[in-house]
Amino acid sequence: PTRRSSDLGMSFPFRVGVKGGLRMSGVNSYEYTHINESIFQILTTKKGERVNESYYGSDIDIHLFDPDDLSLQNLLQYEVAKSLSDNEPRIIVTKDDVSIESFEQFNGGHGIAITVQYKLKDYVNAPTQTTTVNIGGVY
Repeated sequence: PTRRSSDLGMSFPFRVGVKGGLRMSGVNSYEYTHINESIFQILTTKKGERVNESYYGSDIDIHLFDPDDLSLQNLLQYEVAKSLSDNEPRIIVTKDDVSIESFEQFNGGHGIAITVQYKLKDYVNAPTQTTTVNIGGVY
């Protein structure tokens, strides 16, 4: 795809440029880096956190301290797939494209690693892409 000025947006994470203005993203909207940034933003934003966009984000964080069992895995897979389907129109993701793993860190932090496999909607022959988002833990 060719680059259009409408494809560019603010960089993520938010940064101020060397001249004091906002740093803009250097990738167009159909590059995988841009889509991976969007997936990260959706999964790490709590629903209701954005003003005037109460639907945006996910409710994954409310399950971080639930017992880790098969029903929680299924619930999280569904929540991730639904959040991405509702908020990221460029990709196709189903519950079966999402895997969830718990992790413990050496310093006592706990969290989950969410791995998402997705395809681009507008490019049926594009290869499947994979991205992983860690939620929780100690940074």
